[in-house]
Amino acid sequence: AFSKNTLVAAFTHPFLGHYFRPLTSASFVFDSSFAKQTPFFYHQTNILIHAITAVLVACLTLLITKKKVAGVLAGLLFATQPLQVGAAAWIGGRTDVLSAMFLAAFMVALVQYYEARKIGWLIVSAMIFFLAALSKEQAFFVLPAVPLSAFSLGERNWKEAWRVSKP
Repeated sequence: AFSKNTLVAAFTHPFLGHYFRPLTSASFVFDSSFAKQTPFFYHQTNILIHAITAVLVACLTLLITKKKVAGVLAGLLFATQPLQVGAAAWIGGRTDVLSAMFLAAFMVALVQYYEARKIGWLIVSAMIFFLAALSKEQAFFVLPAVPLSAFSLGERNWKEAWRVSKP
């Protein structure tokens, strides 16, 4: 879809002929608008997305543990772990880094909801999760973790944990 180099094509044509990943396609369209077929810029975009994800992981850890050192260490470990090299350095790994960024943001918003109990955070988390799914369909496999996280973050009633998980 990104070979057509339009945002419309990113949302109307399959990614690599088989997948519906419009945000991934759109990110390639964005890169191609200024990269002029230079791989360097595509790599830089992946690294930037990976860095943003590392910051989100640090924020998530800080929110859960309330310890700055734990947040910084989690962010640094995520940023530098060898398992992430393939996704962050390989242009084709865009689906993974983009989905991971949105999933990390989804979890941050979900934890914010559990702490503040403001419905706005729940709505934001659902919208961000939708963006993760539009980046890579495997994001749906995170859904079973939502009621478990609700239970571990303070909901001692399974019925309430499932209610929160519906959006």
